[in-house]
Amino acid sequence: MKLQEIKKLTSLESGIDIGIKSRAREVVYARAIYYKLCRQFTKQPLSAIGREVGKDHATVLYGINLFDDVVSEFEMEYLKIYDRIKLAITSSDANKEKYLSPNVFYKKRYLELEEENRIIRHKFKFLLSQLKLQGNKFTDKKEFQI
Repeated sequence: MKLQEIKKLTSLESGIDIGIKSRAREVVYARAIYYKLCRQFTKQPLSAIGREVGKDHATVLYGINLFDDVVSEFEMEYLKIYDRIKLAITSSDANKEKYLSPNVFYKKRYLELEEENRIIRHKFKFLLSQLKLQGNKFTDKKEFQI
């Protein structure tokens, strides 16, 4: 997985732009999640990981240690965010697409459901016609009309 994708996932899941210049706790913790995930799932050097969010290699190393010592022990909300992102990274490509490009994912899913709906409606009409052929009285009720 690329650094940009992990950055996007972290920003989307935490609701925080980790690229901004801020020392606010929530931004620092979100960046620490990003650093930890990048270290786990890429082979990029610390300097490249930091460059993506405007930080140097020492800040990245500090953030990884911060995650290990503080976030993973005491900040359950951020640990849950980390777990959700990690799950998205390690899961299927469809789930990654849902996070990385939600518009494309949901448009494709909508078209799949529309096709499924068309098939079910076709089957329903066929079964309804079979019931009518057998003389079933209930097929003329309003509930059976499409």
